[in-house]
Amino acid sequence: MAETFHFFTDTEQWARAAASQFAADETGLRWQRLLASDIDDSLIDANKGWHAEYLRLAAEKGLDASLLAEVVTFKVSPRRYFTDPQLGLGDEYLFFKERLMHNPEFHAGMTAMAGAAEALSALGSTSVPHAYISTRPPEIGEATYQNLRQLGFNEAPILLRGKDIPYGQTVQYKTRAVIALHMALHDVGLPGVAIEYVDDYQAVTDAINGLNQPYLIGTHFNEQTTWPVIVERLQSLAQD
Repeated sequence: MAETFHFFTDTEQWARAAASQFAADETGLRWQRLLASDIDDSLIDANKGWHAEYLRLAAEKGLDASLLAEVVTFKVSPRRYFTDPQLGLGDEYLFFKERLMHNPEFHAGMTAMAGAAEALSALGSTSVPHAYISTRPPEIGEATYQNLRQLGFNEAPILLRGKDIPYGQTVQYKTRAVIALHMALHDVGLPGVAIEYVDDYQAVTDAINGLNQPYLIGTHFNEQTTWPVIVERLQSLAQD
């Protein structure tokens, strides 16, 4: 495990750091698989935190809280990005969402997705996930690090979305990151290692699988493919 926790906005630097750390992981090498993961709503229950803040805002403004949809785990449609008509606050709603998105204190106090930390800890001393890819901004990098450690997740390089990458380019941004990670593995002499990337956003995992490359695997995190299921598959790789 690395002595310091690194987060990056430069994709190539992040990929090199993750590949170098993976090269020292005996179990990952035995699997011949590097496991990378999204953070929000894949490892950390960000939706729960966002929903609580929207309920608080509704109470402050005297709005009908029933306008805000209940939290539904694994719901396909966006759960935390409510549209303005549901609140009727206009620009105030947009300012509130933007401030929250960049608030370190808010992100430092989130909880883990049910079963995620427990399933990964069942792998014992193995250092997984080996890397993180997130659309979070760099302003909350330190808070993200502290929250992941507090929740018991592995210390591994985090890629954060730089200001030059629009949020609407999430699919391209994450797909490019996975490709860069494969190239970095090639540079450290591990061209045969597969990369499995886990994300609750199916458009990303579909794009990765759509590359039709056997060494790039997109795993859609959902009610069927949970962390216990993913961990069980990794354990079977170690036994092969």
